[in-house]
Amino acid sequence: MHKYLTEFIGTFFLSLTAILATTGNYSAMAPLAVGAILIGLTGIGWEISGAHYNPVVSLALLIRGKMERTDFLYYILAQVFGAILAGTIAVFLTESSLSSIPEIDPRQNALLPAIIAEFLGTFAWTMVVVHAVLNKSNATRSSIMLGMVVLALGIAFRDMSGAIFNPAVAVAYMIAGMAFWNDLLLYLIGPMLGAGAAASVFYLMDKAREEEI
Repeated sequence: MHKYLTEFIGTFFLSLTAILATTGNYSAMAPLAVGAILIGLTGIGWEISGAHYNPVVSLALLIRGKMERTDFLYYILAQVFGAILAGTIAVFLTESSLSSIPEIDPRQNALLPAIIAEFLGTFAWTMVVVHAVLNKSNATRSSIMLGMVVLALGIAFRDMSGAIFNPAVAVAYMIAGMAFWNDLLLYLIGPMLGAGAAASVFYLMDKAREEEI
């Protein structure tokens, strides 16, 4: 139960930080806030749940055989419920109507670039976590690596897709009125493909390493 609670709390604070940082007076620094909170949350949750805080990261680890199916299901539920609560509380905290909150519209630049941006960002996020799990990296190193990667790609891809890289956080954005429900598939397809690609790359790397030995 402690693993699922950790995933719930971690996804909640990640989602809440992403929303409030984007809607505040310093919205340009939102990627920095997200990267910083990921460093802290990953450091706290690494030894407990693996600090996924992202459904597609859990999916990648399931594909790699590093998660049980039952755990995977409960992780997803914990992450989604954490995001839903974050989106609901964010609206309450801002004391704003949904229409007054800035919206992320990936279609303004074209849909395909937005999907590619979400794919690449999630690929990198998942690569960091899977690498850390397979190589048994410590919490400090893993949290810093993940925070820096998400910070950098959050800045790089923000104007293309919103740089969410996380279906659970995307749901929180939609609840808060910051993203369109019509774009839910975009925030599912890009990240799922990115996570699947990362899992596949590590499978091929492991296979090549075994052949060399």
